[in-house]
Amino acid sequence: MATAMTGEWKNTQRNRELQDKVAKAPEAFRLWAEEKKASISDLLPLNSLPDLSEVSALLEEFSKQRLTRSQGRQALDLIADLWLMKTPLQKLQPQGRPWLEQLKLLRYPRTHAQDSQPGLEKEDWPQFAKVQKRRNGDRLEYQMTIQFQDLKDLNGKLARLYKASDEQ
Repeated sequence: MATAMTGEWKNTQRNRELQDKVAKAPEAFRLWAEEKKASISDLLPLNSLPDLSEVSALLEEFSKQRLTRSQGRQALDLIADLWLMKTPLQKLQPQGRPWLEQLKLLRYPRTHAQDSQPGLEKEDWPQFAKVQKRRNGDRLEYQMTIQFQDLKDLNGKLARLYKASDEQ
């Protein structure tokens, strides 16, 4: 892969180091990266890993798990972070739940705990209002959708929502 992408890579120290890392990666990972047309920025987290032989089993998982390019980039970022945080290799191996989810749980345990708590989306909302919990970066947010026909209908429904929130 490194030789196939040579023409696309600027000749910088960082890119030469990355090419060397990719060349030393397991063949299954190189084939995955080539098939997904992984870019330099997708593979850049490899540069933060001192010795790829220590994580070669994890890199082989990319093809086994059939990760998309986007999922692979996330997985590489998470693996690099977790490895630098001295997370034991056996904790990084797939263990029952989807691998990317497992890596996120290891990297962001507080976020996972917060996300798994029931929140405002579980309240009794009027039928015209739908509330969803969603993550925006490191912030937990709620999104409400209100169905209405005209401004008079909207104002009436908003008044009912204000009244319902005062009662809670």
